[in-house]
Order: sequence, then C-alpha cells, then structure tokens
Amino acid sequence: MDKTISQDRSNYHGHVFSSAQTKEQPYHQPRLPQHLPPQPPPPQPLPGQPFPRQSRPRQSRLRQRRLPQTHLQLSRPRATIGRSHSANRSINISSDEDEDETEGSVEQRLAEQLAAKLGDLIGEECSSDSATSRVMNDLVSTVSRLQVENETLKQELQDIRTSQQLATPEATEEPEEAILEGAISNLRHEPVKYVTLHHVIDSVMGEGEPLDETYLDPPRLFKGDTARDHFRGTIEVVSDKEYLEDHPEVAFAILKEYEWDEEVFHERLAEEGQYKLHRRVLRQDHPPEEPDGTKITVGSAAQSGIEAILEAFPDQFPGFQHPPDFAASEAPWLMDLRFARFKKPYLLFYLYGKKLLECLEVVEMGDLMRESLQSLCHWMEDNFSEEWREADALFAQGKVNKKHLAMLFRPGELVIRQSSPGNKLLQGGIVPWFPNNTAANGNIPVSYWTFNGSFSSSQLHAMMPWDLSSGPYFYDKIVDITSLNCYPLRFASGGIKAKFIARGQRFWECRRQKLVCYNEHGVDSLFKAEKRFMIDYAMYKRLHPQNQALQGPPRPGGMYQDHKLLQVEEPPDELLYCLPATIHGFDFATKTWETLQVDNITDVTWNKKAFSQLVAPPETKELIQAVVSAHGERKNMALDIIEGKGQGLLVLLHGGPGTGKTLTAESIAEEQERPLYRVTCGDIGTEPKEVEKYLGDVLEIGRAWGCVVLLDEADVFLEERSFSDQKRNAIISIFLRILEYYDGILILTTNRIGSFDEAFKSRIQLALGYPKLREDDRLTIWKNFVQMLHHTDDRIDMEDLNKNLYKLARVEVNGREIRNIITMARHLAKFRGQMLCYKHMQDAVRSAEKFSEYLSNVRGISDDDWAKADKLRAPMV
Repeated sequence: MDKTISQDRSNYHGHVFSSAQTKEQPYHQPRLPQHLPPQPPPPQPLPGQPFPRQSRPRQSRLRQRRLPQTHLQLSRPRATIGRSHSANRSINISSDEDEDETEGSVEQRLAEQLAAKLGDLIGEECSSDSATSRVMNDLVSTVSRLQVENETLKQELQDIRTSQQLATPEATEEPEEAILEGAISNLRHEPVKYVTLHHVIDSVMGEGEPLDETYLDPPRLFKGDTARDHFRGTIEVVSDKEYLEDHPEVAFAILKEYEWDEEVFHERLAEEGQYKLHRRVLRQDHPPEEPDGTKITVGSAAQSGIEAILEAFPDQFPGFQHPPDFAASEAPWLMDLRFARFKKPYLLFYLYGKKLLECLEVVEMGDLMRESLQSLCHWMEDNFSEEWREADALFAQGKVNKKHLAMLFRPGELVIRQSSPGNKLLQGGIVPWFPNNTAANGNIPVSYWTFNGSFSSSQLHAMMPWDLSSGPYFYDKIVDITSLNCYPLRFASGGIKAKFIARGQRFWECRRQKLVCYNEHGVDSLFKAEKRFMIDYAMYKRLHPQNQALQGPPRPGGMYQDHKLLQVEEPPDELLYCLPATIHGFDFATKTWETLQVDNITDVTWNKKAFSQLVAPPETKELIQAVVSAHGERKNMALDIIEGKGQGLLVLLHGGPGTGKTLTAESIAEEQERPLYRVTCGDIGTEPKEVEKYLGDVLEIGRAWGCVVLLDEADVFLEERSFSDQKRNAIISIFLRILEYYDGILILTTNRIGSFDEAFKSRIQLALGYPKLREDDRLTIWKNFVQMLHHTDDRIDMEDLNKNLYKLARVEVNGREIRNIITMARHLAKFRGQMLCYKHMQDAVRSAEKFSEYLSNVRGISDDDWAKADKLRAPMV
C-alpha cells in the first residue's frame, strides 16, 4: 500500500490554519492535545438526579481544558500538534478509499460495543430520561472518537514503518521517534514560513496561577462552558518562543493576544438571550474571539540577520544600536531579547525596512538567516505599507493624528516637551533607544537629565491631548505636530536646538557652587540691585537633610554614569540639550531656596563704581579698602594664643539713618567681589537656642561662600547687658562667643551706639562713624541718583533737573529720603502723563518736609537732639 508523507494537503500556508483545513470537522469539536490521555467517563448520577458537572478550579489551569460537548456523528479527526513529539510538528497521512472504509467500520464497531456496555450499566429507568440519554450519547461519542484516534495513529505509524522498510529493505526497523525526525528534517528544506499563534492571558491578575496559554487556532468559548472556563483553542503549544525554537524553518510568528475576563462570558450569555437563568451554561459554540492586540515574535535566524546587519552598518540605523553606555557583559540577555519581539507600529521596518533588504545583499550570512529576514521584511511591507504612506503624507504637512502618533517619534530622537503639564516652559528630551521607546497607552516615553548635586537619568511618559474614551473621532482627528506638548525637534523652528544647548551649557556651569544673577522680566531695576542667587546643592543638603527629594541617590541609566559625568569638562551637545530648564538657588534677598529658570540666569556683574560713589571722607574710604583687602589676602595675620580665634574681620558702622552705613557694606562686597548676606534681628529670633542655630547656619554659609555678612540694625546684640533681662543676656553671650571663631567679614550697623555693650569694644577691629549729611554731600547724592535715571524708559527733562539740583540739595534730607523723593516724583509724572522735571521733585520734597515737621512738632525736638537726649548718639563733626 503506497503511503506518502506531506507537510499539508489542505489550504495550510505559512502555518496558518484556514477554513479549508478544518471543514471536515466542525469548529465546535475541539481536539485534546495528543499528549493528554483519554479522559475517564464522569461519575454516574443517581436515579432522578441531574448529571454531575465536573469543572476545575480557577487556580489550576496548567494545560487542562474541559472537553466541549460533541455530536454523535463522528468524522475523521485532523492531526494535532502535541508537545510529546520531539519536533512539535503536524503531519498528514494520505490514504485511499479502502482505508477510509476500514476506519469507518472501526468507528462503527467501537461505538456499538461501547453503547452496549453503557446500556447494561444505565438501566431502563435512566435511559428513559431524555437529559441523561443525551449526556450518555455525547459521552459515547467522545470516548469512541478517542479510541478511534488511538487506533488510527497506531495504523498510521505502522504504515510509515512499512513504507520506510520498502524504500530501504536492508535497513533495520527504526523507532517511531527517529522516523518522525527524519520526516521533519526533510521538511526543513522547504521555503521559510510564518505561523499565526494565539495567546490567551488574564486581563486582571487574580489568585492562583495566571492564565497563559498559546494555541495554533483562534480561541473561542464552547457549548457547555461556564464562568469558570475561558476561551481557548484546540491545538495548544507551550509558547511562541519555544515553538520557534523547535521550528527553525519558521521565520516569525504573528502573535495575536486575547485578554480573558469573566465579563466576556456574561456577554456571550446575553447574546444567547440568557439573563434570568439560574444555571448559566452556554448552549452553543461561539465564533472565534477578536484579538486585543498583535505582536510579532521573531525566530532566531531572522534575529541573527538583523544583528549582523546592524553590526556591519552601525551608523545606518540610529536608535536601534545599543546605547553608548550599554555593557553587554553586565546584561548579556539583552543581546538576545532586543529583536525577539516587535510591537506595532514596527518602527524598525517602517523606518529602515528597505535599507535592511539592501544590506541583505552585501552582508555575509547563512541562507536560512537571509531568507528568514527577507520573509519578515516582505510581510511587513505587504501588510503595513499603505498605513506607513498615510503617516508619511501627514507628517510632511506637519500634521498628525492619534492613529499614527507612535510613528512620529523615532528611537534616539531629540524632542521638545513641556517641563510639566500646563507649564509653557519648554525643555529638551530624547526618545529612548529601541526597544525602550514603546509608547504606553498612547503616551510617549521621554528620557531627560535631573540634577540634585548629582546627575541622573529620568524618564516620563509625555501626555498627549487625545482621549480614547471620547470616541473614534478623536482617534482620527488631525492636529498640528507643534501643538502637542511633546514633539520631535525636527519639526521645530530653526534655532531651538542651539537655544537649548546654550541653556544646557549655562546649567552645566552651575553644577558646582556658583554665584549668579537672576533677571526677572518686567521688574524696574532702578534703585534695585541685581537679584543674586547662590547655587550650591551640597550646602542645601547640609542645611535641609530632611528633604528627601534632593537627598536620594541618582537613578541608574542614562548616557553617562554619575561619577563620570561631573568630571566631564566638555559634555556632548546631546547631553546639554537634555539638561533641565530650571535649577535651585539661594535668594540672598529673601534667604530662601527658589526654583530658577536657567534662561534668566547670567553671570554676576560687579559694580566697581559703587565704592567710588560712596559719600564719605577719602581717608575713611582708604582705611576701609586697606583693612578689607588685607583680610582677603592673608587670614593668618591675626595673632592669638588659641588657634582659630581672632581670624575674622569685624567692622562697626554707626551713625544716623540714611547716612550711608548699609551702602558702605554693599560697596565693600562689590569691591571684594563677594556676595552680601544681609541679616536683620527679626530673622534671628528671640529664643537663645533659635539664635544660636540661626547664627551658626549664617556664619557657616558666610564661610563656605566667602560672604560679607551684614548684621543690619544690630542693636539687640550690641545693647548693654542687665540683670533684669536674662534672655537678652544669653543672646549677647552666644553672639560674643560665635564672633570669636568666625574667620569671615562681619559688618554691624547701628544708630544707637549709646547702648553699646563694652564687651564688643575689644572685638571690633574697625569702627566708623557717619555724621549728618552736609549740603555738598546731599548734592553729590542727588547727582548720582539723577544720572541713574538715564537707564530707565521714563521721559525726563534732564536739563531742568540739572539746573535745579542745587535747590534740591539745600533741603535737609538723608540719602534714603532722597531716593524715596525721586521714586515718588517718577510716579507722579507718569500719572500726570508728563515728562519728569524739577516741578515733580519739588512736589515730592514738599510732602517729605511736611512729614518731618509734623514729627518734630509731636516730639518738640529734632531727631538728632532727641537721640542725644536719650544718650543714643551724639552729633559728629
């Protein structure tokens, strides 16, 4: 009898089961995997009771499946792919009509024997029950079919052995496994193919072992299923990966994914019209389910082909090579998994499918690798080229919709994104390299750098404006690419990349301690010093160890490791582009840590003219310069028996209000190019413990940053101690002790020198008094302020002002009052819509004079006379 072995005699192309292949057997007759033994008959019911239902617990799904109910009319079963075979391969055995008749007689004979045996067991009473009879008929059908399959397979194996012996009479009888291996090895010379697999998983993780099953045919629900069952196929394989390992001639697998949820079962019940039935069992087989998603699992041959091409042409596939910091020795498994599975939109083939085919012609590789990769590339082109062309047409117009959003972002591509949702501040980022560039729920992953004293790579998913729950219209709605809160740099206007890199360079310069200026837009800079900040994350961590946001270690990943990054002097442009748009700095004005926009940060411009504009006797200014300069050059000039004491410079400035004490401190800081840390008594507090901690922090900052510390209006610390106020005595003692060991510049100002404690006298190295301003002093101050008006946008009659400055100088006001008068005159001129002139100054001076006269009338004495009477200060010549 002539037998032939063929791969498939039905419409089975590319390992995809077609309807023609299964038409002999209705789809409601699923086959058990061949490796499972025939199921024993269910226990018999007692007379008058329903047939007991056997259903497995939800927790035990390990390759077990209920047999769906079958019809009595048996058809010849198709061959199944069982995992007990060494090659897991399906084969069909051809036979002639006589053999079909023989097998039919076997089926009939076995069915009759089983029916007779079961009839004797059931009895007449049970057989008269229609439900019991129907169940028993189905049971007979199932057992008969399994025995027929067993007999048929035995006969087929015997025929194979016979045909092999006829072909080679001298050969000895081989085992069945060897015969099957020989047949499969012959099939491996055929052209490469692909297979469609169906993967069923739980939609929600529950108790017990999770659902994870893979089939060669589409899964469905069957007649007799309950809520404890799940949809399934009839031909199960271990997994897509193992299937491809066992079938090297298969180039790739189309893996359709299905998420099982019990709600699906209830939906099928509703389709059958079952709503109020107590026993919820499906009455019919249901059509195959629709997949929830599709992935492509690539065989080892095609994977090796991709790796070979990328290795031969490392610069032709940006974003798909290994990242610069990738170490194969640390994660060798990544080498095997990068191209093992692709998700839609299959960017490698969308961007470089044609280039892969071109490279195949020149890269040396085996025939199987070449044919497998060719098959994969051609399949991608055949199935998705139309969708890719549609996306390209949209992108060329600067447009995009949600359908094609994932194709807009290329692996390793620079992007522009909002720094936070709703924030218009833009900053750079980069799409992670393949395969970490996969979008999650339509949101694009973006990598960027963060800094908390150490650099670390972070990642977020940029939110997009579409909402899937809004309906299909939003899925196809077309918007401008630049309207997205994250979009590729290639669609931005010119100059954006250079701007981001320049900002990154400025940020890079601030990675260590740095004093900067911050220019806030819309702030009138007249009479207002530049706002200065100190960037120093190490100091912040010392002062605020409880802040975990800046204390945590850097997260791993990124283009560079942290310990290398801080030492790089010239970082690459790609790194600078992805640095943050904001940084934290200490505000010397408010003494708080603030978030600064890097775009508004500039280098400090020291005002060297401030000291020369200081209204003070020349000999006084010379003495100040000499003392301060000497302290900056040599801190060890002071002599003291105890090491570390007396190294600082303590300057006392005393005099009436507005005579230039604070301006002197500010001028010293500008002259020495040091930041000025200004402290008031209100900042320090009144409790001794608070005072000690605050002063300790201030002087630590002053020492670390090289500050000129100004303790303005330091009357509380300078006032003489008394027996009646022990708290103040404790504060003064703490202050005196801290001064002994401070090695920086500390300037104290007071206008109540009469209450001065004698313990301070020996600790002060330089004491300067500021007398009341004379007319020529006031004239100089008026000229200095009027010259500053040139830097404003005000309309000013400079000729009129300069002509009347002598008149203004005759008015007895101090320097601070002169500044206030000019500010008031500017507001008055702007309100009237007029040019600023002498008349506005005159109106402001008149208002200030009235207030001074009122205070004198209330006290009955002038300010200077009142201070002298109170023994606070005396007039100075």
